[in-house]
Amino acid sequence: MKHSLLKTVKLPLGEASEAKMRRMSLSSDTTQRRISDMLEDVKDQVINESISLQCFSFQVDDSTDVASCAQLPVFVRYIHSGDIKAEFLFCEELQTTAKNAGVLEK
Repeated sequence: MKHSLLKTVKLPLGEASEAKMRRMSLSSDTTQRRISDMLEDVKDQVINESISLQCFSFQVDDSTDVASCAQLPVFVRYIHSGDIKAEFLFCEELQTTAKNAGVLEK
């Protein structure tokens, strides 16, 4: 997999980018940590943007994944600098079901 990833980087970005990628650790732990760090950064940006909002709305949904785990995804919509934004805020696993009672427990 690493070889195909390096090729994918080299084609559009060149050999210097490929060399940087060769030096990066691509272990599953490192990749998971980096994804978590990026998710936290995006979440922090959305929260910081929304602190000064005069109006916003949350969209709360229910979902069940392929492993039959109930999920609670939450989106926020708001106007910032004249732009209407809709951002994914977070998704939490529900301990019971995706029905009203399970959502209210969260």
